[in-house]
Amino acid sequence: MKNVLPLPFLALSTEMSPTAAIVCFILINTIQFVNGNAIEQQVMGKSFDVRPTVLLLG
Repeated sequence: MKNVLPLPFLALSTEMSPTAAIVCFILINTIQFVNGNAIEQQVMGKSFDVRPTVLLLG
């Protein structure tokens, strides 16, 4: 849900082309996906001394 905030700005911007808006939307979602499923799992796994796969399954 963190990526919902920039979406109105992308949709209402008259200076940005539709292609650029789609690329921005894809980049925002990709960054959030990688952060939530890879980086946070690694950090939480190290801080809780649990394997990242256990956190992902939980």
